Order: sequence, then C-alpha cells, then structure tokens
Amino acid sequence: MTFQEQIETYLKDLPSKWKDQLVSILCQIKDERTHPTCDEVKDCETLTSLSDFSVEGDIVSVVYTDEHSVQVTRSFSVGQLVNNTLEGIDPECLTDQTTWDNLTYSQRIQLLIDNFCDCCS
Repeated sequence: MTFQEQIETYLKDLPSKWKDQLVSILCQIKDERTHPTCDEVKDCETLTSLSDFSVEGDIVSVVYTDEHSVQVTRSFSVGQLVNNTLEGIDPECLTDQTTWDNLTYSQRIQLLIDNFCDCCS
C-alpha cells in the first residue's frame, strides 16, 4: 500500500473534498521532506569513549572523552550514596534516633548486620 493509499484509508470518513485536499497536502509534505545523505550522517558522527571505572577508597570515577578529545572526569562517593539511602531508615528497632544520626554509614551498616544476625541466627 502506498503512502497516499494509507492516508486515503485513514481519512476515508471525511467528506471527499476535505480528504482529497488533506491527502494532497500530506503527500506534498512527504515528497518535500529531505533525507540525509551518508556524508551528512558521517559529518554528525561523534567519537566518544568511556574509560574503565576506577576506585580509590569509596570514590568511583570514570573518564569520558568527547568527540573533540576533551576529557571529563565524573566521580561519586559510594559511601555517600549508601549513607543517603540509609537516611530513610527508621532506626526504631535498632537504636534511638540520636545515636543513629551520629553513626557513620559503615557503623549504620554494621548495626544492621549485627541486628540481623542477632535476630535471625
């Protein structure tokens, strides 16, 4: 089925005068639309790369090289991610809120582990 036939089918319930004009306009728009050549696509290609992740302490880093050979390093703290996740935990079954607020993320994880082991061993 051609493009024109598809449009005529979609618009079959319209009055024929409207349908014919819409089909004509849509076919004209389709015909005028240009498609990029292979050379135009190649001109837009980018050469980017991503390094292996590196870990130093609890900092994870990755280096991104863009199409202009500019390197950008992005880093994040695993400890901070874990700690932010632990902020939402209600410590009621583990300890009081003040003690919980003063623990490091490592201490919070250890408290969770200890409590689990005491409870479920």
